[in-house]
Amino acid sequence: MDDFNASLTLDEEQKQYALLCVQEHRKTYPNCKKKI
Repeated sequence: MDDFNASLTLDEEQKQYALLCVQEHRKTYPNCKKKI
């Protein structure tokens, strides 16, 4: 996870916003799973 966070953005504010978006998406779509 740390490697992913480091590659996502260097700006702490953008990182927090991205994590917030993921959190909101998981609330909206709780059963959303990646299917291969």
